[in-house]
Amino acid sequence: ARRECRKHLVSVAGIKSVQSITDWSKGHIPAADKVLCIADYLHVSVRWLLTGVDDTMLADDEAELLRIYRLLDKQGRAMVIGSARGVAAMRKSQQGLGSASVQRG
Repeated sequence: ARRECRKHLVSVAGIKSVQSITDWSKGHIPAADKVLCIADYLHVSVRWLLTGVDDTMLADDEAELLRIYRLLDKQGRAMVIGSARGVAAMRKSQQGLGSASVQRG
């Protein structure tokens, strides 16, 4: 399974060969353009790919939402964004009404 995954990565990221990936796993550093392609393909930051550290660590529920979002087509993504905007606007409106009633009282 690992070899198949590497073969797929080679084909989508324009890497020369599976051997290149094996070399990288042994400590050889890939060219910057390959790092960018791999990070994009894996949906991770370049920093995480190179160091295992990421400044944008997500909570479990945030990571789940992102995984689901990435599985959607363009229309599905638009629906999710629209729904999220609607919920955020409703929440903002509710907070505004709450503070207005406190100010009047």
